[in-house]
Amino acid sequence: MQLSQKIRIYPTEEQLQVLWDVSEKCRLMYNFALSERID
Repeated sequence: MQLSQKIRIYPTEEQLQVLWDVSEKCRLMYNFALSERID
């Protein structure tokens, strides 16, 4: 029984930049929400 499947992606430089920007924004929002919850 196969429960998962690995998929390899090959984004362009522009797509890499977008992915990086989105992940940075998500990280900042998560850290802000965590600090608000702690305070």
